[in-house]
Amino acid sequence: REGWCAAVRVRALHGRVRRRLLQPGRGWDTAAWGLPINQEDQVATLLAFSYNVLVGIELILGTPLPPGDQAAYLHLWRYLGWLLGVEEDLNPCARGVDFARARLESIVMHLLKPDELSASVARHLLSAQSNPSLPPLAVGRAPTAPPPPPSAAAQRHYLRSASLTRLLIGDPLGDALQLPFDVAGRRRARRVLRALRAYGWLCGMRVVGRALLCAHRYAMRAVQWAHGTERFLGSSVPVAPTCPYMPSRPVPQPGAPCGA
Repeated sequence: REGWCAAVRVRALHGRVRRRLLQPGRGWDTAAWGLPINQEDQVATLLAFSYNVLVGIELILGTPLPPGDQAAYLHLWRYLGWLLGVEEDLNPCARGVDFARARLESIVMHLLKPDELSASVARHLLSAQSNPSLPPLAVGRAPTAPPPPPSAAAQRHYLRSASLTRLLIGDPLGDALQLPFDVAGRRRARRVLRALRAYGWLCGMRVVGRALLCAHRYAMRAVQWAHGTERFLGSSVPVAPTCPYMPSRPVPQPGAPCGA
């Protein structure tokens, strides 16, 4: 229920953003940039939360998930893509892991061209937790470099985040995003990765894994409450059996062909 509410709210937010950006005087160049939050943009985001997660799990655990688990996870995001407005014949999660990987590689080659704005977004995202007072990103003009973190602790946090990000995405993309390279930070990031690998191994144990799963769920719920996620979703949103924006289209079923 909560996932359905969140997905529908995100779809409504996408619609508001599109309408606002396409209003006269907003400066959106449709000929150069295409429609805002278009199908390719949504597919790229969908893959970032679906196939890319499977890649990250394999990197952390040192081995891929069983094929059945991968297929089940992709189907979950196939359904979420359907809720968010991704056309079923364009949904990369509908054709299996190999197709999702190929589509992600194709989109990365087409869309992923980091520039100064990309680097500015990366700096803001990695600094947000330790430095919430950063100025907003520049709109309609060249972005300016954010001020240095206000404290040594914030600087250390940023370097840790940047080092772990570099380890996960690779140094070429890290260089393109202008993320700092720190030798000590790389060592710490590798230790974090080994700790996550040990955690994943413990989660696979019968007794210990159940206890860790309960603790993990409790921690996630605490984070949701702390950041207002529960209050954002609310408790009075009605739950519909079908998506209100696509009432004539059936919910995609596991293994069903696209458009079925």
